[in-house]
Amino acid sequence: MSKVIFQIEGGDPVTIECNLGDNLLEAARRANVAIDAPCSGNGSCGKCRVKLTEGTLDSLQSRHISQEEWDEGWRLSCCSKVNGNCTVLVPDIASAYQSRMKTADLSSPKEIAIFKSTEANLRASGIQFTNNFRSAVISMTEPSLDDTMPDIERLTWAVEEALGVQKVEVPFCVMVKLAATLREFGWRVCVKGELAGGTFRCMEVCDPEDTRIVGCAIDIGTTTVAMVLTDLVSGELLAKGSPKVWPYKAGKAWPDLGSAELVLQSDAAYELGALGLGSANYICTTTSSELVNRDEVVLYGPDLKAIKKDVPFARIVLLRVGVLDGEDEEVYRALKDIEFCKYHVYPEGYMVRMSPESHREQVRVSKKAIKRGINFEQVGYRYIEAYKKDANVLNVKVIFVTDPSLDFKAMLENAKKADAITNTLTHIMEGLPTDCTVCQLKDICDEVEGMKELHFGVGDKGTNAKDHH
Repeated sequence: MSKVIFQIEGGDPVTIECNLGDNLLEAARRANVAIDAPCSGNGSCGKCRVKLTEGTLDSLQSRHISQEEWDEGWRLSCCSKVNGNCTVLVPDIASAYQSRMKTADLSSPKEIAIFKSTEANLRASGIQFTNNFRSAVISMTEPSLDDTMPDIERLTWAVEEALGVQKVEVPFCVMVKLAATLREFGWRVCVKGELAGGTFRCMEVCDPEDTRIVGCAIDIGTTTVAMVLTDLVSGELLAKGSPKVWPYKAGKAWPDLGSAELVLQSDAAYELGALGLGSANYICTTTSSELVNRDEVVLYGPDLKAIKKDVPFARIVLLRVGVLDGEDEEVYRALKDIEFCKYHVYPEGYMVRMSPESHREQVRVSKKAIKRGINFEQVGYRYIEAYKKDANVLNVKVIFVTDPSLDFKAMLENAKKADAITNTLTHIMEGLPTDCTVCQLKDICDEVEGMKELHFGVGDKGTNAKDHH
């Protein structure tokens, strides 16, 4: 008899005794270990991967396992037999799906032509494409001492007049943001919602320039995820790129100089996030393994070698940390120490200029680095290694964005909100006595108090943060 240990990624190990020659997948099923095998062990799907970490297996090398992966210990469990004591790492199923699933972009000219042809045939047969979604730009008078109508009534009356409806429903998720949105856009906003039976149910109040109502249809198959983004009013098929995803590989990071490098404009191939173009940079931290379950680099848009001119740019980092112990101030300082890691990454030929106040990041990439093959995969690995030097950091997801069609304005707003939360934490930690009824950070303070407990395992330590910022 041989002992097989299944080391579950993110879980406890499971041990089972097997006879020599037993199929590893069947052994896993006997031990109630979940290994994804849609082809029922025929070796055709390549999804029942495990990583041999100790001992040996009698395995057939499959076309689904590259030579590099084979050398690292990856095997198909359905094509492996027990020939002695061994330990295998079983990937978390969610992570396994993510790492091996293809994402199909249906925005190529060929694919778009198929959709348009299908739509034309359906319309010719008498089928009409209609729905109840509506958007409208409305204007309201600003409140004054003589006009003290509540914001919700002011919005309702304006919508009733603009759309000719008898009733307007505004859910709580819209209501909580209403006051800030109306004032941000000078009492001229776009309302989006569903119109049915003389009732308009408002789903969003936003920038008057943002009138499009978008729907996303996703087909999740066995090996492929297909996505279609559509304008729900006009029926227009919108083109969006699919991300490239690279799981972290140790020892593959781009060289780091250890100090800042000056890349002159004459030596630069281009700039990412140059002035006049979209740019955003921010960090989000959580303890949730569902949000960040592994170290990886994600790219939306062209890679460094494919870029030929200045393009918009964003770098977003998602960090998973362990539960941080100690008082509130200690937790806050630990998070700030983690954040400062971004100032100590110096990829060769990749000069970074950050503006914390404007939440922008500009990068000047040298011609020499382009010739040497610099890419976002390896640059991202460098950031991952820098962040994971902190013992509190468990996983890092680095997201690069260079697709000019994406919403950099929204990303910049997210960066500002992340910074506002940090500023609010500063208020909370310093215990400044402030009247919440007039403090501009009250809404964020309320949100932060809940986030602290949810994401970091800490809550209020005797001071009511809603009364003291």
